[in-house]
Amino acid sequence: MTVDATPSVSEAHAIVAQVEYRLISEVSSLARATVHTDPHGSRDAHDLIAHHR
Repeated sequence: MTVDATPSVSEAHAIVAQVEYRLISEVSSLARATVHTDPHGSRDAHDLIAHHR
């Protein structure tokens, strides 16, 4: 998911934890969820390793 680029890492982590909690709470067949964030509007940092995927 993309988030505003201004929150701190701690704030972004808290957002992710809330999203994971809601997913697990609201989707009964879901036991685990992993959510990853990227700052909105920035270059995709994963481009650096894309050729390894």
